[in-house]
Amino acid sequence: MVKQKFNALTLFGGLILSSNFLTLLSILASFIALSLASISDLKHREVSDVIWVFYGLTSLSLNLVKLLINANDLWFSIISIFLTSFISFLLFEAGFFGGADFKAMICLALALPLYPKTSTLGGFTHPFFPLATLYNAFLFSCIYPIYILARNTSYFKKNKKIFNGLVQEPKWKKFLALASGYKEDFSKVEKSIHLYPMEEIIWINNKPLRKLRLIFNAELDREKLLENIKDAFAKGVVLKTIWVTPGLPMILFITLSFIVNLFFGDALAWLIKLFFSYFLSKI
Repeated sequence: MVKQKFNALTLFGGLILSSNFLTLLSILASFIALSLASISDLKHREVSDVIWVFYGLTSLSLNLVKLLINANDLWFSIISIFLTSFISFLLFEAGFFGGADFKAMICLALALPLYPKTSTLGGFTHPFFPLATLYNAFLFSCIYPIYILARNTSYFKKNKKIFNGLVQEPKWKKFLALASGYKEDFSKVEKSIHLYPMEEIIWINNKPLRKLRLIFNAELDREKLLENIKDAFAKGVVLKTIWVTPGLPMILFITLSFIVNLFFGDALAWLIKLFFSYFLSKI
């Protein structure tokens, strides 16, 4: 009887310490943390550090145990964590990433530095799971400009004066504005924490001049942008609608990329292969 209990405990302990089980726990922790972060980002445009502390410590602990069980993946894991961290840091410094996006990628790299060995669907061209998640997140984020461009096209059909008051702006800036923002009532902009003014008022010889301000910095201070418009209002400038850009919920795209990457493989690699297969078939 004692021997049976000992064998059962040994089997249970072996199951807990198995690499596949630890990987499953890493996937579960990643899904929970990224989902909570996405919801928080959508609602409040900020994510509590509590999520990243939980996710980071859990990921690091699980990964260290996995590497103790199987050290064959050590160097590939280190390379993956380093590459993901370095590229994410560059994106953060360049303004394409917010602080939460940067932390999410660091934690994901610690949780799943390599593709899970149980992943059989789809395919991938390299073993670095977080790196594929990173560039596919940007691929999926391209859905946003397409939607905005379609919205502006619909608006233009109804109202040709889409750039009323901004006729002096160069065409290239207007084109970028069409793909990154839209016109909205200023009263709604003030109440919506996810809308950032794309216009600024500058004064030349005591006369106001409206200028388009393209926004590519995820950490830009929204209140300062609003203050510029409010100051112009206080000086007699009246603007019912202004150009705005919605703050891009990048963590949502990271989460989407994580799920797609986990179950279906590297989406960008698949698209590249599809393109070359089509191109070569025409030769």
